[in-house]
Amino acid sequence: MNNFGTLLKKYREKNSLSQRELGERCNLSRIYIATLENGARGVPPESTILKIANALLLADVEIDKLLEIAQNQKMAGYFQVFKSIDFLANALVQNFSKDEIVALTEKLESKLVTADKETSRHSI
Repeated sequence: MNNFGTLLKKYREKNSLSQRELGERCNLSRIYIATLENGARGVPPESTILKIANALLLADVEIDKLLEIAQNQKMAGYFQVFKSIDFLANALVQNFSKDEIVALTEKLESKLVTADKETSRHSI
């Protein structure tokens, strides 16, 4: 079994819990549990995985397996992002001049700085 959501569902069903019951045990919504199980949401942070694991009373070996699969899924996601970035970089080099790429890079940098300022303002 190599899917976080599938393994989570297996452990939940092994404990004869509904998604709602598991959510109540770990202070998460039923919808959040459902989206984790069906893969509609990415792998949660380790703290959330441990909260769920504790609610399911999982053995250490089961917790380790859940964390390992979560880490593997995250790494696979990162690989896809890097692969996409590499594809985009190659497409830019093949289709645009150096000056056009520099201009685009400067525009992206400006947008990132603006986004960082917005994020900082909202987190205060």
